[in-house]
Amino acid sequence: MNQHAEFRAKREYRYVEDMLREAAAAAAREPIVPPEPAPAAPPEATPLDIFATFTRVVIGSFFLAKSAGLVLAGNALHQVFAAGLIPGTFIWVSVGFEFLAAFCVLIGFQTVLAASVLAVHVFWSSYLFNYDPGNLPALHLFWKDFSMVMGLFIVILLSRYGAGLDRLSKATALRGLRD
Repeated sequence: MNQHAEFRAKREYRYVEDMLREAAAAAAREPIVPPEPAPAAPPEATPLDIFATFTRVVIGSFFLAKSAGLVLAGNALHQVFAAGLIPGTFIWVSVGFEFLAAFCVLIGFQTVLAASVLAVHVFWSSYLFNYDPGNLPALHLFWKDFSMVMGLFIVILLSRYGAGLDRLSKATALRGLRD
């Protein structure tokens, strides 16, 4: 009985050795290459993406036109500079800043930073030059600017949705991490 068990164990051991040799020979002949993943389809644009992109483009183009002088707001900071209340050397700095921030918001580059700084700029310039509770036309301009600041806050809140350079750069970075 003991000899029979030994014979059986040796036969099973040889069988396993033969299987391992065959597997090693097959692996040497054909290297195992994992299949390449199928390219991911681009995500569908949701209504929120479309709304976020539309909002960012409208607000950015408004501030771009305002900084270029196409929209006469009556309370733009460069108009206050030109009126002589502040030295004229700061006109180009203010216009350039507003133009650059509006352009960044428009194309979606560093959207949160650009919209935040632009919102602070618009709020404080309007507060300093327009907030006068006794003067209704000036107060009207203040509330108009305040509504634009709220529009910039909506752009900030929706910055993770929609099309823009921020989202494109995040997708490229994530794709690079996966590879």
